[in-house]
Amino acid sequence: MAMYAPRPSLIAYDIAPPLQYKGYEAYRKDYEAYFDHYVGPLTVEERDVHIEARGDIGYAFGLERLAGRLKSGEKTDSWTRFTTIFRKIHGRWYAIHDHISAPTEFATGKSALDLQP
Repeated sequence: MAMYAPRPSLIAYDIAPPLQYKGYEAYRKDYEAYFDHYVGPLTVEERDVHIEARGDIGYAFGLERLAGRLKSGEKTDSWTRFTTIFRKIHGRWYAIHDHISAPTEFATGKSALDLQP
């Protein structure tokens, strides 16, 4: 959570409900709930990452793979898309907005978490 602006103005759109998380504390709780589903380490891989910054605003976007083992014993391994907006605050870059998504199969209404880059 060190990359996120510790402010109530942080807004995040995560892959899991609710529609949005408002503020650092709300997003921290989302992360805690996510990690609580897993046993042991998670594998994180990023691909096709694009980064740009001008002045005190920057952004990064790309693909992110998370793999691990749920407490139920089931293995997970899925790719999602991310976009993060950064702002330089007191000389340090902080994420002020996060957006995580997955393609949706409109016929079923389900996320397509089995896609690979």
